[in-house]
Amino acid sequence: MAHVYENNELVDMILIYGECHQNAGAASRVYSERFPLRIHPKPAAFVRLIQRARDYGELRENRGRHAGRGRPPQMLAVEEEINNLIDDDPATSSGEIARRWVLVK
Repeated sequence: MAHVYENNELVDMILIYGECHQNAGAASRVYSERFPLRIHPKPAAFVRLIQRARDYGELRENRGRHAGRGRPPQMLAVEEEINNLIDDDPATSSGEIARRWVLVK
């Protein structure tokens, strides 16, 4: 699993990236020299950090339970209808729900 950087580490990475005139390779080397006891990010980590800050205005990656794209409204409607089928008869098997769903839709 990838290292999850603390906010102070991310800010240090951004500052060093700027000091190195936006050269990710140089920034990686300088960061390693300046902070020898920390995890040393690869140049790609600097590029991803800057791009994430520009695109989303966030420093940290969204690794939460609900990370990623949201569900489309149609999917929410389908889930609602399936939940209603289960509420009507909790003993209904998933296979039966699938067969009903195919016949209904």
